[in-house]
This record gives sequence, structure tokens and C-alpha cells, in this order.
Amino acid sequence: EKNDCTPLNIDELAINAQQQLQDFRDSLLRGDREGALQSYKQMLMDLHMFSSDNLYICKRQLHMVNDYLLILLLTTHINPVQTSRIYRFLIEKIERVYSHDTATQTAYEIFFKYFAASQNTALPEYSKTVNEVINYIHAHLEEPLNLSGIAKYMNKNASALSSSFKQNTGITITDYIHQARINKAVQYFNTTKMTVSEAALAVGFQDFAYFSRLFRKQMGCSPKEYRNAHLNT
Repeated sequence: EKNDCTPLNIDELAINAQQQLQDFRDSLLRGDREGALQSYKQMLMDLHMFSSDNLYICKRQLHMVNDYLLILLLTTHINPVQTSRIYRFLIEKIERVYSHDTATQTAYEIFFKYFAASQNTALPEYSKTVNEVINYIHAHLEEPLNLSGIAKYMNKNASALSSSFKQNTGITITDYIHQARINKAVQYFNTTKMTVSEAALAVGFQDFAYFSRLFRKQMGCSPKEYRNAHLNT
């Protein structure tokens, strides 16, 4: 008979799973089902999923994975309403787990539900390459982003990629990055109590003055004005 595993520190679990989460997100946004599934399986291993027969521990682990994936998908373009509905559905599903086998089945149902949601979120009718660029941008908003880095990641010629993107979308990759970052900052102001500097850093801006100029250009007011107007709404 297996002994109940000692609960691992949540911070340790997060650190161990970080790379798998990143790989999972990138595969998810590329529509790479096998790559996403492989990363997910590795994450389950790193989290020591189902190392105990104790159902309470199994359910707690399932809730942890569900929480991870919700937070992860909310950083992408994937419809947040649909994602939240899946999250709530899975909370109820996890609570109905009654055996080790159903816990394992539920772990994979979590994967398939979220993967299906990512594939059902329609993007405009752009080329496959341009959609991949858009997915990559939304998955890495908080990181340094530029044409050369994206082209290198996608193994594409930077000039050709830039031309294709603008032809499909009507704007440059740089302009799209700026718009996506400002939109994400607006989301933070609408849903959190982040300060202007915290939101700027969270969406990849180190230069707060530059962030403010771009924000005003896109939104018609400063980030401070927008935040103050929506802070208590």
C-alpha cells in the first residue's frame, strides 16, 4: 500500500513546472496538440501527480493544475469568458472524483478541455504564419519583443515576415506589439488594482514615459487618468 506523499511546497511546485508551462503555452498557441500534451504530461510528473492514493491529495493536485492552466490561458488571446466557464466546470468535475482512476481521467480531461478552447477561439482570416506571430506575441507580452527575435524564433526571414504581416493586418509587427500591450494594460486596470508602473512592467515596458505616450495615443488619455477613472468601477 502506498503511503500518502508529503505535500510539496507550492513555490517549489511552481518552479519545477515553470518550463513545462511555458512549453505548454507555446505549443497550445501553435495548435501543436502532441507538443502541448507532452509538456502537460511532464508537468504532471514534476508535480508528482497521483503519487498518493489519498483522494484529498489527488483532488488538491487537480485543483492546482486547473488553477495553473486558467492563469496561463488568461495571458493569451483565448476568450477569457470561455476559459472561465471551463475552469468552473472542471472545479465541479474535480469535486466528483471518487477514485485514483477517475482522478487520472480528470487530469487528461483538463488538458483536452483547455486545448479545445484554444483551438475554438477564432482569429481573423490571416495566413498561418501571421496567426503564429500573433499567438507568439500574446504569449510573450511581458518579455522583450521585436521583429528580429520573432523571425529568429520562427526561423523566417525578418524582412519577408514583416512584409507578410503588414500585408495581412495592415500594420507593422511593432505596432501590433504596442497595441496588444496597451490592451493588456487596460485589462489590468479594469480588473486589478495595479499601479501604472506595475502594469507597464507586466506588459513589457521598462520606459514608463514611453508607455504613457503610447497609451495616450491609443486610448486618448494617460494611463493614470484611465486607471483612476476605472479603479472603483
